[in-house]
Amino acid sequence: MDYAVRMPRDEWHDEIGLHFHPYCHFVEAAGLTCRTSPTYATSWRDPGYTVFCGAYTEDEFLTLLRTADALFEMNGLGKPVTFRAGGWSLEAHTLRALAADGFVADTSANDWMRLEEWAGVEGTSLYEWNRMQWASIDERSQPYWPNTEDLLSDEAPHAGVLEVPDNGILADYVTTQEMIEILDANWDGGALPEPRQLSIGYHPPSLSVSYHARIDGALDHIDQLLAVNDEGPIVYATLSEMQLVWPEPTTSARRD
Repeated sequence: MDYAVRMPRDEWHDEIGLHFHPYCHFVEAAGLTCRTSPTYATSWRDPGYTVFCGAYTEDEFLTLLRTADALFEMNGLGKPVTFRAGGWSLEAHTLRALAADGFVADTSANDWMRLEEWAGVEGTSLYEWNRMQWASIDERSQPYWPNTEDLLSDEAPHAGVLEVPDNGILADYVTTQEMIEILDANWDGGALPEPRQLSIGYHPPSLSVSYHARIDGALDHIDQLLAVNDEGPIVYATLSEMQLVWPEPTTSARRD
């Protein structure tokens, strides 16, 4: 696993970001008491997997982040500076904790409409929670600097972390054709009047043959539109590089 993580970074300049679910074994390793509620679904993995990240206070979440930092450093992965919450369950207080720990970008905001597979599933609230939490986010949503108290507002004061919406959601929920349709929704084939980003994710540990084929199909299409080949406007970039394209406002509430 170390090679699978380090090789793309060292050879392809990929970025290693932080993504976690508050599993009890991780929470307890951080010296905190594990919570097993509230959850967005019955956990089908170890305890804590489906607990909302926001179940932990700002200070507790900061402790979790610093524990993850130590694990990264211990394994030669460096300090992570980009993040996505398990279940996309970011809240304002956990965003402030990210800022306090030196994170520069988050990608928990998501096009919740593409999570329709979870709509109405008995015993779950993943779809409904994301629908309310990220109400204004859709497939065309672009990076912004959230307010310290309201994740959907870009009004000052800002938390100091760039929110980069997961507007293409995950390969688990969109086909190759849907990924291409989301790209088309963000670029009509003409000159772009302003920068735009498209984010599509997947779960590496459970990436099946069918999901891999979805990603490959989309990338085959995207590779025909690369700026480096003078064939289109597309540039592959890391999440932290987005702050260079959408710079931080001068009014910020980043904590030391």
